[in-house]
Amino acid sequence: MKNKFLVMLLAVSMAAGSVVPVFAEAETEETAAAEVQEINFDDITPAYEGVWIDFEDAFSVYVPEDWTELDISEEDQENGIFYAIVAPDGSGWNMNVNYTEIGDQAYTTEQIAQELAAVESYTDIELLVLNGMEAVSLQTVDNTALIICFPDEAGGMYTMAITGDVTNADFTALAGTMGASVGIYEDDAADETEAETE
Repeated sequence: MKNKFLVMLLAVSMAAGSVVPVFAEAETEETAAAEVQEINFDDITPAYEGVWIDFEDAFSVYVPEDWTELDISEEDQENGIFYAIVAPDGSGWNMNVNYTEIGDQAYTTEQIAQELAAVESYTDIELLVLNGMEAVSLQTVDNTALIICFPDEAGGMYTMAITGDVTNADFTALAGTMGASVGIYEDDAADETEAETE
């Protein structure tokens, strides 16, 4: 179990640390929330005009249409990162997705939340159901990243890190939209290339 946790922790750290601007450091202690929060994308008003991206039939996410997809370096690929986009305005806001094999059995979101709660680098750890998919959300204590983790049945874990300034209201709205969109969608939804905001 300890080796699996170290692999998982490395995955989260690599996702949050890739192409991430550093703002400040702080110290805090937090435990995983006991209650599960359900979020459905259909219930929110998106903070931006975007497009749907489908990852190998694993999950879909709604991303800003004007963000630029980045080339993934060989080093980042070796660390499990397979997708990254960045805002066009020079703010440094970006998102990347990582996949890491943890073991030969599926990890539960409760296990992920419980073990990440013991790490001083993360805070605001919550159990979520995003559009029917179980996940864990957290943020870094230095306010540079919002992170969503969710395991698959093969013993691996996807980590999506949205990096920027968590204290900035515009960034929080954008990251909230992106995070709320994560989930397994039916073919007719996953095949959409564009969605409208109200």
